[in-house]
Amino acid sequence: MFTVQTRDGDLRLAADDLWATRRRSTAAHNDDAGLTRVRGGVYVGVLRPALPPHDVMRPRGCVERADTDRVTAVVLR
Repeated sequence: MFTVQTRDGDLRLAADDLWATRRRSTAAHNDDAGLTRVRGGVYVGVLRPALPPHDVMRPRGCVERADTDRVTAVVLR
C-alpha cells in the first residue's frame, strides 16, 4: 500500500508507471501483479504468488526511493 503524489499529470498514470517498473524489481515470477486505487492517491499493489519475506523488501524499497519524473511515493504498509 502506497501513496502517490505528482506535481503535474495524472495520479493513476503515475501510479501505474511506478508499479509497472517496481514490480519487476524482484527475480520472482510475478505476472499477476494488480494495482488498485483505494482512494485519492492511495494505491494497493498485489503480487501473486506471494513473495517470500526477503523478496518483499526489494519492491518496497524501490517504491520508497521513488522520486523521479515529478512523482513521489510513500509506502504505507
